[in-house]
Amino acid sequence: GPPGRVPECRTTDDVHTVPLRVGSDIQAFRRGAPSLYADAAWFGRRLRPADEWRKVDVLIRQTARVPIACRSDGEGFRNSVLACFASERFPVGFLVAYLNSSVVRWRHYYRNRDARLGMPQVKIGHLRAIPEPPSHLVDALAKVGDALNARNGGITREESSAINALVADAFALSVAQRERIERDAARW
Repeated sequence: GPPGRVPECRTTDDVHTVPLRVGSDIQAFRRGAPSLYADAAWFGRRLRPADEWRKVDVLIRQTARVPIACRSDGEGFRNSVLACFASERFPVGFLVAYLNSSVVRWRHYYRNRDARLGMPQVKIGHLRAIPEPPSHLVDALAKVGDALNARNGGITREESSAINALVADAFALSVAQRERIERDAARW
């Protein structure tokens, strides 16, 4: 970029007009306001066009011990956020609910060493390794996820427990397995 110009800042001005989200703007079922504004001229061709951002369905916080996901609104984001794309088979509501479930988070945490290190990260390879859910779970989670996504207000303990029960039931987890997952999840 041009020398002496700052590529990003915390407030918008005549130069910094492109809103960008960072990892801390992403919470389970809550998409916060963008924390940064970019100078499009400084980034030049490296800054994606607005229509590319609008293709993203789900935002996932990369700088976390476990997946933390919310619905995308088409705004830009930095490299501390991962893009996720829905499909006919796996709609947005399902993806956000599944990724925010304690069962998926627990598996991610114990399966991926990067989740337990000092600077934890969720990586694309980690996400691709998440087990495919039983087909009957998709519709049930999609309904719950769609409602929570529309609210964009986060998730209550009761709502989280309902999602976790649906996922645990779908995978036929024992009472002991469920208790272990919930005990561990309280630490994240």
